[in-house]
Amino acid sequence: MNKPDADRLIRKTNKDPHGARFYHPVIHRAAIAGAVAGGIIVGVVFWLIAKGVIPVEGLGQLAAGSLGAAAFFGFAGGSAAGGFIGGIYGIFVMQKKISQEELQTGP
Repeated sequence: MNKPDADRLIRKTNKDPHGARFYHPVIHRAAIAGAVAGGIIVGVVFWLIAKGVIPVEGLGQLAAGSLGAAAFFGFAGGSAAGGFIGGIYGIFVMQKKISQEELQTGP
């Protein structure tokens, strides 16, 4: 039987070498929720700006593009920002859950 070298083995773990957790599924869920929410909100706002419902003084020809392009780029930028903010929020929720688990079960 051919065993792979020890250097090639990748262990699936949620803890670093010191025993501290660095991943929890709540990070992924929060990042996805933030990306979707941010993308929809910013996409709608950009679409409204391009349509002329929300006038922005000094925007000029930037608001004169097509509605679809404005909504697309608004969604893209909003989902990137929302995903980042959601991921950071998920890290804080993970830390809170870990501290609650340690209080219940002990360190």
